[in-house]
Amino acid sequence: MVNKKGFSYLNFWVEAYAILGFVIGFIFAITMRNVYVLYAITFLCGFILARILFLMKTEPTFPFYLMMFTTFIGFVLGGWISKNTFSLKIMTLVFLGSIYIGYKLHSKGYL
Repeated sequence: MVNKKGFSYLNFWVEAYAILGFVIGFIFAITMRNVYVLYAITFLCGFILARILFLMKTEPTFPFYLMMFTTFIGFVLGGWISKNTFSLKIMTLVFLGSIYIGYKLHSKGYL
């Protein structure tokens, strides 16, 4: 809630990190002119988010899914605005595939 000093961070931490993820994804997508570099960044972002999901197994997972989704939407909107002709289907597969592969590698103890 809003108090005299501003808003309470403990109540809005999910929204704050979701907006931060959106902005970071948007900026990365706008600055990347090469579509293959954008795919590589998408893969690394999915890998990092898989690690976060693996480490936060006991926590509620909906906030982390929300952050992943907003980061991905930031990538897509940034690529669309910068007029990169990348395929949304390929980018979705790379993002979801890297999350799956990263989570499996972490659960088996390879990473």
